[in-house]
Amino acid sequence: MLKVDIVGEKDNVVGCEEKDIAHQRGLWHRMSGIYLTNSEGKLLLQKRSATKDVFPNLWTQSVGGHVDAGESYETAALRELKEELGILNLELRQLHKYNLEEVYEGQKLRHVNVIYSAPYNGETITPDLGEIDKVEWFSQGQIDAMLKSQPQDFCPGFKEEYEIYKKLK
Repeated sequence: MLKVDIVGEKDNVVGCEEKDIAHQRGLWHRMSGIYLTNSEGKLLLQKRSATKDVFPNLWTQSVGGHVDAGESYETAALRELKEELGILNLELRQLHKYNLEEVYEGQKLRHVNVIYSAPYNGETITPDLGEIDKVEWFSQGQIDAMLKSQPQDFCPGFKEEYEIYKKLK
């Protein structure tokens, strides 16, 4: 079972717990995510698999996941990049660190998030079909239109994070 560091709202480690228990108890823990952009200025989004335990079948950032206990945000982001998309060795640029609270089926999810950006123009993307239904490149205009017309198709936290991304990219 995946263990995560339990942190205070200012990201100081106060303990360690299984991820599922952290979710059930509403404990603050760490996540990292990556926004991949190509030379056309498009952003890669992933649609989460139907089998995901939280927010299945919804669109979100290119890569995202929990930071394992004792792991750094950047190490977790690079690990998730390899696991979820099969991409190795990108240079990440940290954009922002912020706290996010979401509710999913009665569970209060509390995450300290660090988001990164990275350019990617490679041809090979190999989504882990256990985690991701599909990936697709979108222009900012397309994403903005989708968020306006179909907000229910996106993870709730993505909407806030995407606004941060747009300001800092």
